[in-house]
Parts: sequence; C-alpha cells; structure tokens
Amino acid sequence: MESPSPDDPDILHVLLVEDDSFMMMSLKLLLKNIASPSNGSTEDIPLAMEVHTATSAEEAMGVLSSRTIHIAVVDIHLPGANGYELSETFTYAFQDSSTVFIACSSSPEVALLHRHGMHDILQKPVSVAALRRMIFKWMPRVTVTVPSPLTHLRTNDGGRVRVLYVEDCAISGMAARAIIEQLGVQLDIAASGSAGLEKLRSSRVYNLVIIDLMLPDMSGYAVCSAYKDYCFQKGVDPAFTLALTAEAVPEASPPSDFGFSRCLLKPLSSATVLKLFEEFATFTKNSLPAEATSTAVPVTSLDAPTAFTSPPR
Repeated sequence: MESPSPDDPDILHVLLVEDDSFMMMSLKLLLKNIASPSNGSTEDIPLAMEVHTATSAEEAMGVLSSRTIHIAVVDIHLPGANGYELSETFTYAFQDSSTVFIACSSSPEVALLHRHGMHDILQKPVSVAALRRMIFKWMPRVTVTVPSPLTHLRTNDGGRVRVLYVEDCAISGMAARAIIEQLGVQLDIAASGSAGLEKLRSSRVYNLVIIDLMLPDMSGYAVCSAYKDYCFQKGVDPAFTLALTAEAVPEASPPSDFGFSRCLLKPLSSATVLKLFEEFATFTKNSLPAEATSTAVPVTSLDAPTAFTSPPR
C-alpha cells in the first residue's frame, strides 16, 4: 500500500454502513439536509461533508482501511459479519485510529457497544435532529497528522517479502492486509485450508505463513502438518509458520507439535504485526545459512519503525 497523503482538514468524512437500500437513502438525505440546511439553521457544520457508503462489513473494512473516515454510522445487523465485528476488528487492528463508530439499530444492546469498539448509539428510525446531534458531538475538533511512511522489508536479494495468510473471516483478512502491506510486504490470502495448501504447493515462494487454527474445511493443524510433509518430500526448508487462534491453546496439543514456529492470539493488531516482523527478520537472519537454497528466503534488512500508521485520516 502506498504511503497515504494528508486529507483536506476542512472536509468531514462520514461512512454509512447499511444493507437496507431504503434506510441508506434516508440516511444520505438526512446528511444532505444537515450539510446544507435549507431552514436557515444556525447550526451549520463548519466543515464540508463527504459521504461514503458500504452495504456490508467487508465492503466497509475496505473503505476504512484505505482512506480517512472520521465518523462511521454502522447498522448492527449486516449480512455476513455484523456491525460489532466490524468495529471490533478495525479498532483493535488500528489502535491509533481516530474513527468514531456509531451503532445504528432499532434495538441496540448497550452493554455490547464499548466492548466491541462502538462509541455511541443512534436509535432507528433516525431523525434529522438525532443525527445532527451525533455529528456535532463526534466531529473532529483538531487536525490529525499522518505519521511518516514505513521503511519496507526486503529479502536478501532485494525482493519483496511474500506472506500467506490462511483465514476464512473476510474482515480479518482485510484488516491484516491493510496493516501488513504498509511494510511493502506482498500478502496473499486463502479463505480455506485447501486453498492455503494449494498456494503453498504452488511455485510461489513464501517467507512467512500465518494459519488460523479454526478453518471451515480442515484445521490449521492439518494444513501446517501437510505443508511440512510436502516440504520434506521436496527437500526444501518450510517458511516460518505461525498459528493464529482466538482461544487458549490446549497444553495437550501445542502448535509446535504440528510444525508451527509460534502461536499468536486473534485479532491481529498493528503492534503485534510490527513485533512479529522484527522477530521474524531476526529469526531468519540467525537461523538460515547464507548459502541455503530454500523456499523460505531469509529477510536480512529491516529498519524498524516506531509504529504502524493507521489508515489515512
């Protein structure tokens, strides 16, 4: 992902995440009324407003991870991943983000809001007065600067590092892509164990493999075991392989027994990924001989940044 450019500080970016076409149209009309009031209201928003839309959590994650969004008004009941999963995944992945998430529901569960990264509630049906109050309450008061771009990871021969992420949750994959690609790393995502094995057995050379242990067709343990067996049969060294899980790993079957180098807890955050790549660079430099011919190309150059940037804002 290219380094972000600062946005115009005089524009308020609002994202509407709603799968109902009538409700989406209503919210857009309400925002238009707020941005350009025709009733002579003295409560004009001091910023120009740009409205972005998405009809699913997956589409919204694409918008959130690629550009500035100040306020996201999110329907809780979305097809696929719900609004809570969207806000929780994004706010954890980009902990320095200033995006405000507002839950929009006819029956919001207040106790769940802050637990999942939501900041406030809009009760459906939404009135222009309620939406206006919410915009004024949460609109940015200061200009947020964009951190300096990151130094890219490179392999021994100066090429890009390639990572395979085997994960069936689309929004988790999109969040990981937004974080990892800031390092200039090339990321491939497989949505199932069989798809991951197909990529691992292809002609692609991966430096790092991250596998979710809970996949829809086969376990991450099985994927890693099959991959390590394949490498053994081919006489090549496997890539640095990590297990990813949302639950505590049973002591009776640790990931290391199945060929994993390490186990990480979900969800991935920018801080976790940064630490991982620093550790990965050290591991490959110290453990693989310079003359080795391997599917795991060692990474020997990493000028570690102090932090990942959140999406441009």
